[in-house]
Amino acid sequence: MNALKKSVYRGLLPLLLLVMVGKVSAQNKSDFKTIRERIAKMIIAQTSDETLQKEVPELLKTEQCNGMWNAVDYHDKSMVDWKPIYHLYNVETLAIAFTKKGTKYYNDNSLYESINKGLNYWCEVQPTSNNWWHNDINAPKLLGRILVVMSVAPKPLDLSLKNKMIALMEKAPSPKEKTGANKLDIAIHNIYRASVTDDDKLMKFATEEAFQPLQFTEEEGIQYDNSYQQHGAQLHIASYGQVFLSGEYMVASWLVGTNYALSKEKTDILNDYFFNTYVPAIRGRYADFNIVGRRISRPNALDKKSLNEIGFEEGFLPFAEVVVDKSQKKDFENFVARTLEEKPSDFGVKPQHIYFWKGDYTLHQRPGYSFNVRTNSTRTKRTERGNDENLFADVLADGATNIQVKGDEYFNIMPVWEWDKIPGVTSRDYVEYEAVPKEKEWGIDGTTTFVGGVSDGLYGATVYTQNYDSITAKKGYFFFDNAVVCLGTDINSQADEPIVTTINQTLSKGNIYALQNGKINEITTNGKISADAIWHNNVAYIFPQKTDLSLTNEIQKGSWGRINTAHTDLPDVEEKVFKLWINQGVKPVNASYEYMVYPNSTKENLAVNFNNKDIQILRNDAKIQAVQNKKLNIVQIIFYESGSLKWDNQEIKVDKPCILQVRKLSRRNTEISVADPNQTEEEINVVYTSSRKSKNLKFDLPKGVYKGKTIQKRIRI
Repeated sequence: MNALKKSVYRGLLPLLLLVMVGKVSAQNKSDFKTIRERIAKMIIAQTSDETLQKEVPELLKTEQCNGMWNAVDYHDKSMVDWKPIYHLYNVETLAIAFTKKGTKYYNDNSLYESINKGLNYWCEVQPTSNNWWHNDINAPKLLGRILVVMSVAPKPLDLSLKNKMIALMEKAPSPKEKTGANKLDIAIHNIYRASVTDDDKLMKFATEEAFQPLQFTEEEGIQYDNSYQQHGAQLHIASYGQVFLSGEYMVASWLVGTNYALSKEKTDILNDYFFNTYVPAIRGRYADFNIVGRRISRPNALDKKSLNEIGFEEGFLPFAEVVVDKSQKKDFENFVARTLEEKPSDFGVKPQHIYFWKGDYTLHQRPGYSFNVRTNSTRTKRTERGNDENLFADVLADGATNIQVKGDEYFNIMPVWEWDKIPGVTSRDYVEYEAVPKEKEWGIDGTTTFVGGVSDGLYGATVYTQNYDSITAKKGYFFFDNAVVCLGTDINSQADEPIVTTINQTLSKGNIYALQNGKINEITTNGKISADAIWHNNVAYIFPQKTDLSLTNEIQKGSWGRINTAHTDLPDVEEKVFKLWINQGVKPVNASYEYMVYPNSTKENLAVNFNNKDIQILRNDAKIQAVQNKKLNIVQIIFYESGSLKWDNQEIKVDKPCILQVRKLSRRNTEISVADPNQTEEEINVVYTSSRKSKNLKFDLPKGVYKGKTIQKRIRI
């Protein structure tokens, strides 16, 4: 390059840089405008014209000269229903009315003055709660929402008032100090703040923090098995995990097409959690009661129809639709149709079996039903109670079975549940079921290590070794297409109360029938019952051996306030409840049980299911629990110690405790799946023998965060 050209280049370089900076600045300015408008549009859409017409006149009438409302207790410090937050809800309603075109309040001067008075009063009083969440998340979030709405209003807020509100929001801790859904919530109100101040640095920081939870972690958040944990190793798929989904999809939808948009890698993680963990745990429009945490004690917690409605705080599906990949659109549309009940609960449902080795949770799904199991171990925590919610939650994680066909089987049953008879659980039968143990809040650590599951993606088995509330037991669950086999063995207790295993406790719908001495009879009495099989509400329960059963089908009474003190104002509840359980007696020694569940079955098939020889229980003792499905050519085995099992012309030996599945794929091809429930072994040696010859197999087990995951080998023998 000659001297003249160098001189020209040096002269043009600053100009080129200036033009580039100008373009970036212009792009950022456009991005902020886009983001503000998208957020404001969302917030405004969450309040209907009817609501505004009803509430705004009353709010204007009752607001005092200083900007307060007499109906709000500004001195309240409550942990849950914190009264001062209603002041900000009131102001937000006024801000929406002032900004929403087409309403009679649009650009109304008196309304504008009311908004200013209300905000100035809040900035002056600065109420606080004893719950950090209200102070650091809820209040700053509402201040941010009001700021965004007023940023697109026909008349903006006074700059000094805007700065006061921003100063209050800045008092909240950095999102870096939190994890999971809490990190996301704080990041969101930072996004609000950045959007109204055109702060590129803050927006980059806030969006990076908002999307930081979109990674696998050993802390709180998405686990390496794709489950979701919060409050330590506590399963929260549709509680904090739902808040996480709602927030991530919402933020991602705001940023589509801007410089702050979610990356492809993180979008894939978000969609994977939604489609492969959250969606399968919802049957029709209702969630598995095992995955909602302490929300189980809140009215309508299982109902997910509102996911479709942007007016609800967690109505995130409209946002998700913008973000999901084109290849997932059909599955997304099917899920929406099921939650809206436009299609039946089996519509578009694919068969799958997932074991979450980090979450101690089993998800078994078929088009005709879902059968999921919640357990716990020393690696996880039991279902939490806290903030005076979910007061009788203690045995919820002891092998609870959620059995759904239509989906609504457990909807709002919780106030009348007998809480020591959770479906699937072996527990003490207290005289008063309020007497279930209450050790502490926020989750109790599990006490046993041999808890796990094996899965090939379609079939699998789960083991729960129980040691809680003076009961020890070994519980196995074996999953096939039309049936799930539940085995219990080595059940021991020195407690004074009788020990029972509850088969189900669900809302009563329709008549009950029993197979007795080869005949199907309608059951109308309560108490002890002798039966080979029982049918109720599309589910058949089969008892291969004589079983000491009790059954009730009667009105049970309770209240939401009894299980959640935030709802003491709600009326008492009465529901007719179907309850079936096995009696193990007082101070049982080495007691056991066996039963099979055929969901999505008819009462006419009771005898057929009872006489079905395709499913055989091979062993149910302290050393081995094993079930064979001859039709599927599958044998599932829980080895509580090293040993061997023979069946037909086959035998399998293991040198360590494990859980495994042998699946014959063809005449000479066999697939063996193995997992280590203890999550301590490095290898397991297996010898598989067929009628032809033996095969020695060494399974090198997963390490680190993948301990407990299933590994498979296909052999030709």
